[in-house]
Amino acid sequence: MDWSTIISFIPKLAATALVILGGLIAYELYGLYQSKKQADELDNKKNTDYVVSRFPQSLVKIIRLKKAKIIRVGYQSPRNKLFLIIGIPTLLIFMLVFVTGATFILNKMTNNTQPEPASQNQPTQQAANPVLHIYQYLEDGTIISIHEEDLTLLTPGTKIMISVSTTRTAQNVLFQVNDEAYEPPLDQKNDNGEIYIDYELKPGVVNYHVEVTVQ
Repeated sequence: MDWSTIISFIPKLAATALVILGGLIAYELYGLYQSKKQADELDNKKNTDYVVSRFPQSLVKIIRLKKAKIIRVGYQSPRNKLFLIIGIPTLLIFMLVFVTGATFILNKMTNNTQPEPASQNQPTQQAANPVLHIYQYLEDGTIISIHEEDLTLLTPGTKIMISVSTTRTAQNVLFQVNDEAYEPPLDQKNDNGEIYIDYELKPGVVNYHVEVTVQ
């Protein structure tokens, strides 16, 4: 069992302790309230002491003894206050432990759900992947960029340029148009520095599929 597993149990234990200790503190607060209420009732009864003075002395002693017993039984503030002095800081400590443990678990779950950062080699590999370009030669001598699906819209005999751009050091470049393969010289580059071939659309071809392989 590793430390992360052990720490994951801390919020559960802290939550259980919070419930138990919170209940005890609530019970003691209720006891203090009842004791204070009884003490106030005893203070209110002091106003009737002048009536007791008219009774025989033996009856006065009995009444005073009963009042003393009520005070000792009903009002126990020193014990309750001592428990609250110890219990409330302990409750705060358990709350701190619970919050800390819950935060740790939440951060761990968040880190597990986040995707792993890409390695430093991945951007380089993506940048080095060859990119295929297709250009059309217009009658006025200009060149425009088109897509592979545009080839089916052009008439047979239209001349196009197929090129590839890559940051990889190419040892061999192979273009494939449908079933035809073309391997141009590596120093055959257009104005953009792309290795290219010239191709003329053929009659009777309905669809074109162009690929390039750089080695």
